[in-house]
Amino acid sequence: MGKRYFCDYCNRAFQDNLNARKKHLHSSLHIRNKEEWYSKFKGKKQILEENLAKRPCNRFLSTGTCPFGDQCKYRHIRNEDIERMKAEAETTVPELPPTQDLMKKWHRKHFHSQGENKDEELSEESILDDPVVFALPPELQSSISLPASLLPPPTGGWEYSCDDLAEWG
Repeated sequence: MGKRYFCDYCNRAFQDNLNARKKHLHSSLHIRNKEEWYSKFKGKKQILEENLAKRPCNRFLSTGTCPFGDQCKYRHIRNEDIERMKAEAETTVPELPPTQDLMKKWHRKHFHSQGENKDEELSEESILDDPVVFALPPELQSSISLPASLLPPPTGGWEYSCDDLAEWG
């Protein structure tokens, strides 16, 4: 019988060979199903931007229906709905804090929960200058011979010189 290829988008299985798979992946049914799957994860702002890039469908605006349905290349949203979507997109988009703020928040939570200097003001230098301490988990401490990849680095770091690098080629 041979191998079978199962397409999660189409919920369909077929013989797994290059021609059959290529034919399926380029079929309009597969492409439509794939687009429908990913459209579930789009945000309101992205949906709004995509619809604003299209021109309005004259058939939909005049009759309220379009024979092409979702396959129509024109926009099927009325102007009132666009204004409503703009308002929703502006209110529902949370603004993420800058990366430095996230680092400071994580540093406070991680180190201050351990009882270290709660009144100390954190700066970017103090976060980056803190030494990183490596320790083996308790389960691995009883192991006698661990591979080098599981051993923590030496406290002073590995010592090497530029002369050692020249031997590598």
